[in-house]
Amino acid sequence: MMNTVQEHARHAQLWIDDVFIRQGLENILVDIEYKDENVRLVFFTINYFNTVKKQNYDLRTHRLVLLIDGHLYQYLNELSFYRLPVDSGVASIKKFIAEIISTDTDHDQQSEINIVLTERDKFILSN
Repeated sequence: MMNTVQEHARHAQLWIDDVFIRQGLENILVDIEYKDENVRLVFFTINYFNTVKKQNYDLRTHRLVLLIDGHLYQYLNELSFYRLPVDSGVASIKKFIAEIISTDTDHDQQSEINIVLTERDKFILSN
């Protein structure tokens, strides 16, 4: 099995299995200018939600980005993260990244819908 976590230019981690999406993001990240050298990006797919959650990233320095494909996963509210449609164009992704790395406080892109999950719901989602 391939290593799904890949460092890129000291500023990003990719928790992504899809080789094409990973390569596309790597190509985009090469062109990003970081004004704050402490900012880190963490891109992940829904398959790695629990793994990323367990990393306990510092949200003052890390921007967590869930790559979504159709579903918005609005019920996931245990972790503060951004959502980015996986089918976004290069210009849109660059603009998105520029906006989130310029934020100097904890990001507030949490779900607008705050659904309370039962213990059974959480168990089903975590397996």
